[in-house]
Amino acid sequence: MIGGQGSWNDVKIYNPGLNEWKTAASMGTGRAGHSAVVLQEHIYVMAGDDGNVCQNSVECYNPLTDQWSRILNLSKARRYAAVATVCEKIFTVGGFGDNDRDIIEPSCEIYHPNTNQWNLVSSPGIPRAACSAVSLNGIVYLFGGESET
Repeated sequence: MIGGQGSWNDVKIYNPGLNEWKTAASMGTGRAGHSAVVLQEHIYVMAGDDGNVCQNSVECYNPLTDQWSRILNLSKARRYAAVATVCEKIFTVGGFGDNDRDIIEPSCEIYHPNTNQWNLVSSPGIPRAACSAVSLNGIVYLFGGESET
């Protein structure tokens, strides 16, 4: 469990072998409506909101040291974005660009961990928020969610 309303920056880790939860280091930035993905044995948490403002910040958790570190921000603030790992990179797309669910952020960004850089790339034909993303054989598939009407 990472953040969310009511536990903005709290982190709990489940150990299925012991069937128990333990408290981990808290994120530096409290957030809800964020996205999380695992890449190279680290957990990346990005965007979301703090209850008032839509965010573009990104943090990386190292489970070996139980520490969070800030990495370069996304270029666009968003919440309820879809994320997936593809070819050792993080793919982030869509989401709401404000706290009122009025604006869907149409952009797509890819994070390169070796250079700590986000790059804007081609956006999907239909901008969407609160959708899901999966990667299979180097291709990212988006499904579900909300689109502008």
